[in-house]
Amino acid sequence: MASERNAVAILSGAGLLGKRGGEGFYRYAGKERTPNARVYELLKVSARPAVAGAETAERLTALFVNAAAQCLDEGVLRSPAEGDLGAVLGLGFPPFLGGPFRYADSRGPALRELLRTLADHHGLRYAPAESLAHGRRYFP
Repeated sequence: MASERNAVAILSGAGLLGKRGGEGFYRYAGKERTPNARVYELLKVSARPAVAGAETAERLTALFVNAAAQCLDEGVLRSPAEGDLGAVLGLGFPPFLGGPFRYADSRGPALRELLRTLADHHGLRYAPAESLAHGRRYFP
């Protein structure tokens, strides 16, 4: 795949200058835009289907919960309850999930296995936090 810098050079060299020119990564017709299939040919990449919305939500939630667990493990948070309250009221974590620590308790080992699988496929940022890796429950 072409690097970002090379991609811009290739596209601009082919006259795909963006919205102002009417075509770039997208083709523009007034306020309407559609993906430009020519980009894939020029960059020698294939179009891949978008990741399903549910899968994206699950990955982002797992990453968020893992980061919250790391904060607790490192002493940034004083308690799981503090983390849940801050996440729901301050960061917009879905309240119906109860906060990242209630969510982690509800998912149990399935969350740990999901994080391990994601770490294998997408890198160490998904590696389970210490407490999650050891199966800690945050609430009795």
